[in-house]
Amino acid sequence: MNKIALVLCLTVAMHCPTYIIHVQGNKERKLHMEKLLAKFPILEPNYINQGNISDLEDEVLHTYFKGEMAQKQAVTSCAYKHLLALQSIANLDGWGMVLEDDIKFYSNFNDEFGKVLNEIKIRNIGNAIISLEDSLPRYIPKNELIKGTLLYSRKEMRLAGAYLIDHLAAKNILSYVSEHKIHLTADWFYSFLIQENVLSCYWSQPAIACQKSISGSLPSLIDRKKQGVFRQLSFFLQRQLKKIRSKLNH
Repeated sequence: MNKIALVLCLTVAMHCPTYIIHVQGNKERKLHMEKLLAKFPILEPNYINQGNISDLEDEVLHTYFKGEMAQKQAVTSCAYKHLLALQSIANLDGWGMVLEDDIKFYSNFNDEFGKVLNEIKIRNIGNAIISLEDSLPRYIPKNELIKGTLLYSRKEMRLAGAYLIDHLAAKNILSYVSEHKIHLTADWFYSFLIQENVLSCYWSQPAIACQKSISGSLPSLIDRKKQGVFRQLSFFLQRQLKKIRSKLNH
């Protein structure tokens, strides 16, 4: 990365409001996020503590959810916390980042994050969500890659553990929820909205983050995914295989 590009990236990345989807009272994950974010002062952490399962009163459930999501359960709590983050981002004049509290940044984060923000500005991307993670291991095929380009248009998310979203997209999602309510978990609800053209979606290539509960190094708070060496190895091999397949795709 040359000096001019580095200066541009650092200038754009001076300030990024960051909203942490966090189960209040979970000390292990709070400590993990504090250690992680301390390394990146450009990220301004705001913990979404409200919206635990115990906070899901009938008024909240009936106002924002329908179907199987209108219940006191972990997936509904998670979706509600994402919604609260969007309410804050809708009041910004620009972009915010949302992280689930089991996220891990790859070693390339410091370099690539600034370049992602810079590309958003140069291409004037708006009403959009930027998927930063490969917790769901999917990659841009080699034949679609463009030199110097990091962001690629797609019609679905790679889960909702790490993403950038601008105030326009946040407002459009909130407007949709106000009229139609949420009927899917946060991950799949975003993909549904993208396919309904409520907002656009881009994947960062390379990815710069992954959820530790997906990779197997932290227990999941939503389902029964196992933690441990076997799951970590299995996920690593799966991710490497899919990376190889994407590179072989001509």
